[in-house]
Amino acid sequence: MRLVLNHVTRMKEGRICIAGLDEHTNEHVRPTTGKADPLTRALLHDNGGPVRLGAMIDIGDATPMPTLPESEDHRTTTRDLQRVGALDGDQYLDRLSRVSGDCLEAVFGPALQRATPWKYAMDEGHGSRSLGVIRMPAGCRLDADTRFGGVTLMFREDGKPVYTRVADARFFDDQGAVDQGVVDDVARRLRWGTDGYVMLGLSRAFAKPGDDRRRHWLQVNGICLEDRPLG
Repeated sequence: MRLVLNHVTRMKEGRICIAGLDEHTNEHVRPTTGKADPLTRALLHDNGGPVRLGAMIDIGDATPMPTLPESEDHRTTTRDLQRVGALDGDQYLDRLSRVSGDCLEAVFGPALQRATPWKYAMDEGHGSRSLGVIRMPAGCRLDADTRFGGVTLMFREDGKPVYTRVADARFFDDQGAVDQGVVDDVARRLRWGTDGYVMLGLSRAFAKPGDDRRRHWLQVNGICLEDRPLG
């Protein structure tokens, strides 16, 4: 199975999560591996590996392992991941255009709801997908979250603000620290009104302190701006 990578996200302890669009169907697929065979930043192109946005990756004979809403999961191994090509910027933008929606409900359906005044989530086991793409909403703002060492993207849905954690691996160095130069560059281009796409994903389900249920929380897995779509 071959994928065009469009989600490369940071996780804890140097691990990453990747997902892409099936070469033929354009459906999202998320390669997963066992605990003894983690996906790590060593697989990133900048570290000599095959993983980068727009890369065509062969993930071998991956086995579907769907659980709702993570219908995209396919089990493979890191040794099966091979880069077999790459899209140029225009080809990558064309792929994103063909799968993107204009709003959150168009991508995730009605199961995704505001769980707090500022954040969206989906109850555990609900919905039919955990990955999607939307066109860049007008007025997006990107900020480094100095309190918690993260990055946040603000946009509006139904006229109300949404503050969403950014997990795009390119915004962090190999030690997990925010790369302020990258944040400043993307924030400036957003202020200029540069158009593009937002790759969205749902976290694995967990219960926040004080919450009465486990939820999958919305996060930003990637930001693509049309002036430098693969940069």
